[in-house]
Amino acid sequence: MTSNASLSTVDFSRLLPLVAASAARVTKAVVDQLDEKLAGATLVAPEAMRADVVTMNSKVLLSCPVWEAPREYRLVYPPERTCERGELSVLSVLGTELLGARTGARFPVGTGSSFRLVELVALSYHPEAAGDWDL
Repeated sequence: MTSNASLSTVDFSRLLPLVAASAARVTKAVVDQLDEKLAGATLVAPEAMRADVVTMNSKVLLSCPVWEAPREYRLVYPPERTCERGELSVLSVLGTELLGARTGARFPVGTGSSFRLVELVALSYHPEAAGDWDL
């Protein structure tokens, strides 16, 4: 995990309660990972957030050598429907890794024979860059 990730002040204030009251279906390791990320984050006003940094509700384009084509996901808060295709909860291993990541970052996903390296190719939608600071 990258330390000192840049997080928007709005995302930080909405994510902090999730760590304190994590859902039973979320593993302790993921909650601890998010807690660590929040604790070491550099907070940035939404208007000043870099357009290449993943924030909540960003749509990201991910690539993996075993996929036929890149895949697009929207990083969502857990209360939102995350069972929909293309939605990725911030309280998932990959979702927590993506939060605050910059374009070009790579993340190990899985273990053993299911291990894959996923790359953040681009942001196809960035709420702050679009002026949607309160999503």
